Amino acid sequence: MSKEYKFVSAVIYLHNEQKNIKTYLKTVHSFLKKHFTKYEIICVDDASSDESVSKIHEVVENENLENVSLVSMSIYQGRELGMEAGVDLSIGDYVFELEWVDMFDVSTYEDKLWEAYCKAIEGYDVVTYSSKMHKGLASVVFYKIYNKSNRSYTELTPERFRLVTRRAINRVSRMNKAIVYRKALYANSGLRTFVVGDRKLDEKYTRKNVVQNKSKTGFSVLLAYTGLIPKIALFSEILLILLFAITVLFGIISGFHTELSIICSVSLGMGVVVGGIGFFIIKYCELVLELILKKENYVVSSIEKLVNSEDEK
Repeated sequence: MSKEYKFVSAVIYLHNEQKNIKTYLKTVHSFLKKHFTKYEIICVDDASSDESVSKIHEVVENENLENVSLVSMSIYQGRELGMEAGVDLSIGDYVFELEWVDMFDVSTYEDKLWEAYCKAIEGYDVVTYSSKMHKGLASVVFYKIYNKSNRSYTELTPERFRLVTRRAINRVSRMNKAIVYRKALYANSGLRTFVVGDRKLDEKYTRKNVVQNKSKTGFSVLLAYTGLIPKIALFSEILLILLFAITVLFGIISGFHTELSIICSVSLGMGVVVGGIGFFIIKYCELVLELILKKENYVVSSIEKLVNSEDEK
C-alpha cells in the first residue's frame, strides 16, 4: 500500500488519562505511520494531576514512537483552549483533532479516520465523525436550541473527532475567537463540511469539571451565535402586554372591586418579567464586554519534543 505524501498532524487532548493514553497514542501513531510519509503527533496535557505525562514519555521511549511533541498547559483551561493550543502548534496540511481519549477507540474507527482524510482531499475543509451518542439533558437542549436558532446553515451534532485543512484553520484564526468553541467557528466559517459515520454509542460523559466548563461555554455560544436575546425580549414584552390585558379584562368584569388583588397581580407579573429581561440583558452586556475587552487565550508552561531510544542513539 502506497503512502500519502501530504503532511498530517494529529492533536490529542488529555486530562488525567493515565489509563488510556498509552494504548491510544500507540494506535494513533500506528495509523499515521501506516498511511502517511510525513506526520506529527501533538499531545496537549491540560494540567493532569495523575501520571498521564509520565505515561506519554514511557510509551514514546519504549515503543520508539516518532514525531511526538508534548504541550503542557500551566493550569487547567478546558478542552477548547487546550485543543486550540495544540492546533496552533501543528504544521500539517491536514489536522486530526482527537479530544475524547477515553470515549473513542481509534483502532475500532480507523476506517473512519481514513474516510475522513479521503473526503478532505476531495475538497472538504472540515470533516467530522458524528455519532448518536447518549447525551445528557443539557446537551440535548443545547443542540436543539442552537440548531433551531443559529445563523448558519450548518447544524451542530455530537462529534468524536474532526479533520480540518490548513485553510479551515487559517479561516477560523481570522474570525472572532473571544468565545472559543471550535465546532461553532468551523460551522460558521462558510467552508465545505462533511459528516462521516453515525454509529450509536452508549457512553455518557459526566466528569464534573468538564460538564461545568461545557455548560458555561454552551451558554455563551448560544448568546453569541443565535438570536435568542431579541426573541426572549420580544416574548417577555408580549407576555407583559397579555398580563396587562388579562388584568384589565378581569377588572372590567369584576367592576374593579378587587383593586388590591389587581395591583398585586400586575406588580408580581411586572417583577417577574422585568427581572427575567434584566437577567438576560446583564448576561448579554457581560458577553459584549468580553468580546470587546477580552480575547480568551491559553497559557502554556512548556513545549517539548519527545525522543525515543532510537533517537538517543
